[in-house]
Amino acid sequence: MENAALMFAVAALAGMIPALFVWASRGKSTSASAEAQRIKLSKNYVWLGTAFCLGFIGFSLYGISRDPTFIAAWILLVMFLGTIFALFSGRSAEFDIIWDTEKVTGPRSVMLPPLGKTRNTIYWSDVAELKQKGRDAWRISDGNGKQVSWSRYYSGWEDLHQEIKRQRPDLAGILETH
Repeated sequence: MENAALMFAVAALAGMIPALFVWASRGKSTSASAEAQRIKLSKNYVWLGTAFCLGFIGFSLYGISRDPTFIAAWILLVMFLGTIFALFSGRSAEFDIIWDTEKVTGPRSVMLPPLGKTRNTIYWSDVAELKQKGRDAWRISDGNGKQVSWSRYYSGWEDLHQEIKRQRPDLAGILETH
């Protein structure tokens, strides 16, 4: 009977994970200036990701305390500490997306940590492509290869989608499926 209760508790927690990530990405854009809006990586998502990482760090430390030569535990420890660093660096202004009626400025990629030039500005009239990356991320690009990327884990991402529909309805069809 104890095993059944434990299995039920694990299943209930596992079932809550998607709901937690949906909750974590809720939010609205904020004003960057009188004319511009801003979205950034959700604070709730960063804290939720940090909590998961801390749980795995605890498992790693437990494994190391049982056998200090257990290399996999050390690798997990370093990996999850790095993930926490990356999550918090994603809240920096470097990853903010700012838009107005003329242009959008944001990160070239939502991958952390950033490598190389990280920010681009694209005028709405120059947008050549809108592409979905995986289930939760999108990218717009111009004819010169400049890109601006964002994901569902940005608070207010729906507001950016509405602006794309207003500015470039010819490219907004991909946003209708989400």
